[in-house]
Amino acid sequence: MILSCWPSRIRTSDEQAYAHHARATLLGDLAAAFGNRGAQIFMKRLADGVTEVMTLGWWTSIEALQAFARSRSELPQLSPDEDSYFLDSPSASEAYILIAQAAPPLGRNGINY
Repeated sequence: MILSCWPSRIRTSDEQAYAHHARATLLGDLAAAFGNRGAQIFMKRLADGVTEVMTLGWWTSIEALQAFARSRSELPQLSPDEDSYFLDSPSASEAYILIAQAAPPLGRNGINY
């Protein structure tokens, strides 16, 4: 399993609008990508009206992640609406290989809360 991490920065005042945009576009693109096993987007408020956004994607292999990255680079550039969210050019993603994991014990009826 591979974890990709893609950091970016937006204005804190744009959090809700960006979250809506990301749910409507980016998460769908990730979910439809071959080899993707899930994705999450996290936000963290920094100082001076800046929010860091961290997009995480789970992949079956580094090849699946690379194929997705190549397909994204062939897409048109971000539209002015999309580009307007970012305070600077989004950084390249970083990839990590899963080497160990733990899960909490299952609760009653096999459900974790």
